Amino acid sequence: MTTGDPHQLTERILGLPTGVSAVFVVGVGHRESASVQREVTERGGPVVLTELDVLTAAVAAEAITTLRRRGVPRARGGSLSPARRGRRCWHRC
Repeated sequence: MTTGDPHQLTERILGLPTGVSAVFVVGVGHRESASVQREVTERGGPVVLTELDVLTAAVAAEAITTLRRRGVPRARGGSLSPARRGRRCWHRC
């Protein structure tokens, strides 16, 4: 599909056969792709993955891999350090 119009893209995705469970959208701006994702989801269409979704997953995987290789332990209970959660921090935070 080639179109610059998010509404037209949404309609095309929703018009795909019922066996289609996911589509990968490329070449659309982040606002437009978010609009397409939201509208397709609200109307019960297939899962819409965008370039930004794939890029985000790749960057997150690389960050996690780098941290593990450097021996940084997995955090538990959220992403905030004890000091930022209001507790006194006894190690370098």
